[in-house]
Amino acid sequence: MRVKFLVTLLSAALAAHMLSSCGEASGGSRRGSLMKLPECGIEMNAPPGWKIDGPGVCSNGDSTGLFLSEPLEGKNFSDKAEEMSREFGAKIESRTDCTVAGRKTLRILSEAPNGMKVLRLYMDFGENIAYVSYVTLKEDFPACEAELQKSLDSVRSK
Repeated sequence: MRVKFLVTLLSAALAAHMLSSCGEASGGSRRGSLMKLPECGIEMNAPPGWKIDGPGVCSNGDSTGLFLSEPLEGKNFSDKAEEMSREFGAKIESRTDCTVAGRKTLRILSEAPNGMKVLRLYMDFGENIAYVSYVTLKEDFPACEAELQKSLDSVRSK
C-alpha cells in the first residue's frame, strides 16, 4: 500500500509537471549527481547513492526525489507551498523560513497517509515556485534524513 501511495504521489507530480509544461513549468536536467533547473538558474546535488532517473527525478529504493518548478498561478508563495505540502492529506510537522541563493525559501517536513514522510524545499521565483521534494517511507526517514538535508543544503545559484 505504501509503494502504491508513493507511485501515486510521484505520478501526480509528474502529470502536473507535464500538463503545466505548456506554460512556464519545467523539470531539471541531469549530469552525474548534479540536478539543474536552468530556467531558475539553480542546481543541487542528489543525495549520495541516489540514481538520477530523468530530468528532475531521482530515486533510491522506495524513496523518490523531484526537482521541479511551476507557476504560482497568482497565489502567494507561502500559501502555495503550504497547499502543496498538504496534498494527498499530508500533515505538516515542521516549517522553517530561510533564504537560499538570495531567495525566500521554506523547508517543510510533512507526514502523508500510509506512513510516508515528505521533506520539501520551496523557493520563491516571483511568478514561479521551484521545489525539491523527497518522499520516503516513515521508517526509512531517520536513516536518510541527514543525507536529504545535506542535499537540500546544496541548492545554489549556478
